[in-house]
Amino acid sequence: MLTTVEADILQLPRGSKILPLERGSTKAKDIDQRQVRVGVCRSPGEFEQEACNLTHPFDGSSAVSDNAKRAIFFLLTEGRDKLREARESVFAHYERLADALADDEAAIHESMDPLRERLVRDKKFLLFKHMCKDAGIEDDFLVDLLVNGVKLTGVGALTSQFELDRKEPAMTAEQLMKSTRWTRRKVLGSNSSTPDAAVAKEVWKGTCDEVSRGWLSGPYSPSEVQKQLGPLFVVSRRFGLVQSDKVRPIDDMSESLVNSAYAPSYKLDLPGVDGISLVARCFLEAVQDDRGITMTLSDGTVLKGVLHESFSLRDARALHGRTLDLDAAYKQMLVSRDSLWASVLAVSDSTGFTP
Repeated sequence: MLTTVEADILQLPRGSKILPLERGSTKAKDIDQRQVRVGVCRSPGEFEQEACNLTHPFDGSSAVSDNAKRAIFFLLTEGRDKLREARESVFAHYERLADALADDEAAIHESMDPLRERLVRDKKFLLFKHMCKDAGIEDDFLVDLLVNGVKLTGVGALTSQFELDRKEPAMTAEQLMKSTRWTRRKVLGSNSSTPDAAVAKEVWKGTCDEVSRGWLSGPYSPSEVQKQLGPLFVVSRRFGLVQSDKVRPIDDMSESLVNSAYAPSYKLDLPGVDGISLVARCFLEAVQDDRGITMTLSDGTVLKGVLHESFSLRDARALHGRTLDLDAAYKQMLVSRDSLWASVLAVSDSTGFTP
């Protein structure tokens, strides 16, 4: 920031700041002259005016996707029956496609290890790939992740769905392997005592349920794990987090340093509650008092129509929500064979025994 004397000499407002020069901005003929870039702070009034000119996501519907807007417009102008017919037509199309791909899907499943295939037995990989393509999602790694599993170390695969934000892991897989001897002792030692027998019992019960469903295998002793994975396997502690109605099992991959050996290649950006609120507002504002329906797409195209006769204004504005949640979604993803050595869990039963 410029001193008061410097600001006065340069006849600039006090509080101005020297900014770095842009690359290539200095020419040869200017070499004897000192060039500076100066940032001048706005006055409180100017700052307020600029803030008022900004558009908040809640000030419009720009944050709502065009696909969502078209779906809302279709429902409001065509009615429930038309929407039901459109959905049934789409389902019928994918059912026919699933039948056509059945032999190729079976070949993929038959090529997999039986124990791993059990976890994804009901998955239709090729159908999923076609559905993603139809939805405009171009990501060659999705099917590979489903079939071959996700890596627990290194840098994650790229995706076109989120903003690129490539980072490097804090440690390499080799460094993680070298740390296994002392991290294993620490984790297994922390599991030897059971501060809350009731919580430990629930975690053990849930873990056994995952084994029965094919999500995990075991229990194994350390020597049995070593036979399967070699001496440099990582052990992560599983503990119970008490929630209002249940005990949720948590796999602590930070304590074992597995998380330190992995880095994502993109920044996950999900809308959350704000996104739901924006869609609701967009839905409500589309319905006019004269039964007109208006939607403005991101390119400026305006969709105009009339509220379908099956809806009253009250019906069209009475929104209801529903939550869809895949049961234990991340547990239904395979771990890459190359990362199995980093996927071992230590779980205590109610007696304090750690398998």
